[in-house]
Amino acid sequence: MVQKYTDTRSRLVAVWPGMGQVALTAGYYLMSKLHMHEEEAPATGDLFDVDHVDIKDGLARAGRRPVSRLFVMRDRSKQIDTRVLIGEAQPTMRNLDYCRRVLDRAQSLGVGQVYTFAAMATDTNPRDPARVFGAASDREGLVE
Repeated sequence: MVQKYTDTRSRLVAVWPGMGQVALTAGYYLMSKLHMHEEEAPATGDLFDVDHVDIKDGLARAGRRPVSRLFVMRDRSKQIDTRVLIGEAQPTMRNLDYCRRVLDRAQSLGVGQVYTFAAMATDTNPRDPARVFGAASDREGLVE
């Protein structure tokens, strides 16, 4: 069960494929620019159905299931950890279980804030300034 964690020195950014791969691109950019190192990600493979088979030498095998990878950058001078979870997909059915595993893993690492990236289709002129939209899971999060 996920509990609210008040220490906000450690953050997690979670990204998955979506519209135009915007979130994935941002996640890989952060991982690269912050010179992050991989650490143990939550086990989520069992939450995905087998949606294809691979054929090799005439033998059918269950297709590879999507994985999530977790990266960390530790800033020891500020005692801040920044993590990026890059998921290859989100499960179509057991998505709540998936979220719980991600949040449980984050909590075990002392993460105080979790952000997700996504793209949203809007009627915007390309010359207009970019806009950022956000939502929070509690009122305190709206203030930040």
